Amino acid sequence: MATRCLTERLLISFIIVLLSLTCIAK
Repeated sequence: MATRCLTERLLISFIIVLLSLTCIAK
């Protein structure tokens, strides 16, 4: 369970970074 929660947090952080980068690119 702990590892799953960690991967989910990493995935969410990765998506947020991607969204931020795309917003900056625009």
